[in-house]
Order: sequence, then structure tokens, then C-alpha cells
Amino acid sequence: MSKAEKNDRRDNKPMLRYMEVDFLYRVCDAMEAGALKYSADNYLLGHEDKALLEAMLRHIWAVLSGEDIDEDTTKRLGRPVHHLACAAANINMYFAQLKAGTLIETERRPLDRLEKVRNEKGLK
Repeated sequence: MSKAEKNDRRDNKPMLRYMEVDFLYRVCDAMEAGALKYSADNYLLGHEDKALLEAMLRHIWAVLSGEDIDEDTTKRLGRPVHHLACAAANINMYFAQLKAGTLIETERRPLDRLEKVRNEKGLK
């Protein structure tokens, strides 16, 4: 008996084998902690894109500053939750809201403040 041909790559399907199962569990922990705080699926009601992106960056900054575990989320869930899992949860919420049509898109100009300071000081 010959093996049937599989067309995953030809059909442009994602190669899910590249996702770490542990990573998915950790992101689910962060999402569960959010559900305990706000209610299940509350995030689908929508956020400003900047709020999600800034929250993600705060979690990444915490890791860069030497803090791996988010204490607030850990207390709520009762088991350790890594800051990067929280950052990934923010990315997950971003894409979920984008798909649901509830993401509130704002003008994204994070360098406005820098540009203002440069102009005030006559810098280019």
C-alpha cells in the first residue's frame, strides 16, 4: 500500500509542529488569569491597540529587567506565570480582537514625543 500525498505546504497550511506545547500552556495560564480577573472572553469586547501593545512591552521590559514571574498574575492563578506568557497573551488578544472586529485601532505614532523634543532642541 502506498502512502497518500499530503499537500500541507502546497495548500499553505501552517506547520503547527513548530509551536512548543509548553509555550501554548503558558499562554493559556496567562489567559486564564485574565478570565479570573475580568471574566471569560471579556477581552473580545475590545481594547485600543496601543493598550495591548504597551502591556506586552511592559511584560517584555520586566524580563529584560531581570523579573521572570509576574507576581500579580501568579497570585491570581495560584501557580507561576512568566512575564513572556503574559506578553504572548496580549499578542493573542490583539489577533483575536482583530479577527472579531473589536480591536480599536488608534493612530500609532510612538516617536511623536521624541520628534517634539528634537524640534524643541533644534536637533535633526
